[in-house]
Amino acid sequence: CRLVSHSPYSELRKEGLLFGIAILLGGNAKGQQAFHEFMVEDVDNSFLVSIRDLLETNFETITEHYRRKINERRNSQITLRKFSDEEMTGGSPGFSRVSTGVYESENQKSLYRGSTMHFLDEESQLILSLEVCRIVLRFIQLLFEGHYADLQNHLRVQRSSNGMMNGRTFDFITFMSDLLKETAK
Repeated sequence: CRLVSHSPYSELRKEGLLFGIAILLGGNAKGQQAFHEFMVEDVDNSFLVSIRDLLETNFETITEHYRRKINERRNSQITLRKFSDEEMTGGSPGFSRVSTGVYESENQKSLYRGSTMHFLDEESQLILSLEVCRIVLRFIQLLFEGHYADLQNHLRVQRSSNGMMNGRTFDFITFMSDLLKETAK
């Protein structure tokens, strides 16, 4: 848990979650209890806050990627319609057609090709974000399998071992619901 909540390295955090998944596979009640005990003693609520931040950041990357792709398709369709209109009316000397789209000028071609490299990086980021979300969601699923009520209640309100509400408490269930709702838009 400390590896996930305190490591500045995302790869280590991911490996920590994979280790947690390995512990929890098969509805391991002792593993669930150990995670619950750690979370109750986590006075800063850093573990759940870290999980929340991981999901928020990676869902944001995924959402932004798909919003950009939708906008690119819309812009591409507008450009193609404009090209078709020009073609029907006799054409315009500044336009050229290539296999990846229609460009207004040579400068636009080089900008587009340059940004293609950016999209490759963006694609890699998307794949990584999807993988992190898959791992985190699988971890959460296993953490609460078998209706482990203490952990489920801890997701709603984080309390310390003396019953006091944690200063950084939040309703994880509402957070997940809102995150999924926002992503679906």
